[in-house]
Amino acid sequence: MSDTMSRLEAKIQDAIETIEMQRMEIAELKQRNDELEQQQQEWEDKLNALIEKFEQFDAEDGGSNAEEGEAQEESTTSYESPSYENSGHHY
Repeated sequence: MSDTMSRLEAKIQDAIETIEMQRMEIAELKQRNDELEQQQQEWEDKLNALIEKFEQFDAEDGGSNAEEGEAQEESTTSYESPSYENSGHHY
C-alpha cells in the first residue's frame, strides 16, 4: 500500500509541475500576443496615415492625371505570351 501511495504522490507532483509549467508558458504567450497586437496596431496606424497621404495627394492633384491615365490606357497594347502548342518544339 505504501508503494502505491508513493507512486500516486509522485504522479500528483508531476501533474502539479506540469500545470505550473503550462501556466508560465500561457503567461509568456499572453505577453507575446499583447506585443504582437500592439505591433499590428502600429502598422495599421502607419498604413492608414500613408493611405491618407495618397488620398490627399490625389485630391490636390485634381483630375489632371486621370485624363493622362486614360490617354495612356488607349495607347498601350496588351502582351500575349507565345503559343508553343504547335511550334514543333517539345519542352
